[in-house]
Amino acid sequence: MKFETSSINSMYEFIGETLLENPEYVSHPRGLKIHELINTTMILRNPRNRIITLQSRNFSKKYFVGELAFYLSGVNDLDFIAHYAPFWRKVSDDGVTVNSNYGKRLFKDYNSSGYTQVEYAVKCLKEDKDSRKAVMMIYTPSDSKESKDNPCTLTLQAFIRNDELMLTTYMRSNDFWLGVPYDIAFFTILQEMMFVQLKRRYTDLRLGKYTHIVGSLHLYERNFKDVKLMLHDSIIQEESSILPEWTMGTYGQLEDFLDYEEELRSGNFPLPDRLWATDPFIHKLIEWLEV
Repeated sequence: MKFETSSINSMYEFIGETLLENPEYVSHPRGLKIHELINTTMILRNPRNRIITLQSRNFSKKYFVGELAFYLSGVNDLDFIAHYAPFWRKVSDDGVTVNSNYGKRLFKDYNSSGYTQVEYAVKCLKEDKDSRKAVMMIYTPSDSKESKDNPCTLTLQAFIRNDELMLTTYMRSNDFWLGVPYDIAFFTILQEMMFVQLKRRYTDLRLGKYTHIVGSLHLYERNFKDVKLMLHDSIIQEESSILPEWTMGTYGQLEDFLDYEEELRSGNFPLPDRLWATDPFIHKLIEWLEV
């Protein structure tokens, strides 16, 4: 099944209705009832329109920023992300770490040539605009084992075609209610981060489509009522769900933001004066984090 739109809100509503009323399958993994769509493709024509603002969905901007900081920091510390959502403690195998921190695998783990996966993908596209090697792996052979903490994302692939940077994410499994809103938000930010770097090489480059492909897109029975309420009361909280653009200035203040988040999360008061946050993207993240 394929869905394509410029609005994350309308896409989310339509898929929610489809899962609730017309699923392809009803199955019971681990004894839990789900409605399921298999091999679903979601295409967002405007990746910056990434934040769901449907009132009854109640997208948590604070959790989103906390998870983003968790990924961008590249650490796999369970206490870090559990500060924002205790449910993470249920999926850790050792009670200390989170094996499926995408950020560690994307931004911190280095290959034999000394590149992170994101760095190498950008390098491939800088050296060959038509490259098909800009691939970033999340799920590796070592993840094929009994675990509560198997990554849901398999791989990502970036392309430049017709002077547009596109990103495709492939997922083995995606929870419609708890996972989709935050996964799409993070991966489109990653796309924009790559775009900013590549635009220095290709001045005519534009931000292209984001594609999200899921093996099992599913809705748990416990969230049926939530989706019904969302569809009944589909009020949009804000006129725009677009964050400020990620720029080179955002990169310049990223470490300061991560330090600020750590101080705030750790309760180390008084906090540093945040007037340093002159970058609009970072300023908005701090605003949402302090809610």
